[in-house]
Amino acid sequence: MWILLLMILIMPFEENPYLYLGDSFLGIFPKFTVIKLLGLIGLGWSGVQFLGGQAPLGLLTSSQTRAFLAFLCAIAAGGLASGAGIYPVTRLIAIVGLLPLLTAAVRSERDLKRIVVACAAIMAAVFPYALRQMYRFGGRLGVGLHESNYFALVLVLVLPLSFVLAREARGYRRLLWLVATGVICLELMLTGSRGGFLGFVLALTLVALRLLKSSVPALAGGAVAALLLLFIVPNPMTRRLTASGLSDDARDSGIEASNRQRLAELKGGLRMVAENPLTGVGLGNFKAELPKYVQIEQSNIAHNTYLELAAELGLPALVAFCFVAASALRSLERSAILARQAGDRWLRELALGLQAGLAGYLLGALFLSAQYEKFFWLVMFLSICLERVTRRKARVVRHQAAVAAA
Repeated sequence: MWILLLMILIMPFEENPYLYLGDSFLGIFPKFTVIKLLGLIGLGWSGVQFLGGQAPLGLLTSSQTRAFLAFLCAIAAGGLASGAGIYPVTRLIAIVGLLPLLTAAVRSERDLKRIVVACAAIMAAVFPYALRQMYRFGGRLGVGLHESNYFALVLVLVLPLSFVLAREARGYRRLLWLVATGVICLELMLTGSRGGFLGFVLALTLVALRLLKSSVPALAGGAVAALLLLFIVPNPMTRRLTASGLSDDARDSGIEASNRQRLAELKGGLRMVAENPLTGVGLGNFKAELPKYVQIEQSNIAHNTYLELAAELGLPALVAFCFVAASALRSLERSAILARQAGDRWLRELALGLQAGLAGYLLGALFLSAQYEKFFWLVMFLSICLERVTRRKARVVRHQAAVAAA
């Protein structure tokens, strides 16, 4: 468990040069970082746990695992077809290591809570350092720590978890989690991410509709709070949302140029998919290949998760990725139903909170190439653990009810 918690606590700082260990490890794992080192250690530890019988193996019993393995196979196939071999898969070693590590370490409700607390706490606690980096380097919140837009999507993912923890806590702990929720909302506004803002709106809407009894007043209150954050608290989000492509503000701020760039990336990406529908142009090759398909001022990534997957790895990889996401959403829905049957409000709200954050992330991913963010895959794999815990608890409750009836 400590390996997993340590990975979570350093994930927001992954781009820090002090966490970079070398260009490669054993000539197999490129861009070797502390996160990847922990992923390898966790992979070895979980293997020992499985072989020793201390953790249930049964990985293939979940649809998420099967879909993830299909996704890895699609990446490997694309790598072989493009001449990169297994290199694309080795780039994902920290993500690959997360799956067995989570399933081996997270076995109980208490383990689930530790993970959720770590995720929400670190994203709130990082605010002072992120603010310092923002003023140090200039720009939006996230600069000098992580790219602002990706930082925003991670905040969307963990925001509902902080709210769920506040609802479950009592006394001063509830106040602390409410403050943490407010801090995460403020952080998101300071990133100025338009895709992140759309994900934020969807996540909060789902939280209000599915977790709160008085959803209409909650939605109205949330809208008022969002407007206050937008127009009273100084932040870059207001200008980026309201500036149009024809206004002087848009031209001065570079928003018009950004819109043109993304439109060109979309056109070029679609042409890549049309010419390479099965294998794509190779993992990480979108930027290099883009000028061959469209006339563009500056070559860049796709800024669209689904388009970049299809363009780099082919349509089979995109289908596999979408199946992973759909499987996780369905699993979280099943967990919510099982937890309600077991009479466990905390587990039910956790499932719905994870689902809301994941839905918001997937919407924001339309505007970012965010398919390899580790927090995203953490939530994906955590849905497996959550369903196992809720199924076990529901079985116990049913057994107790049957014994009582007899």
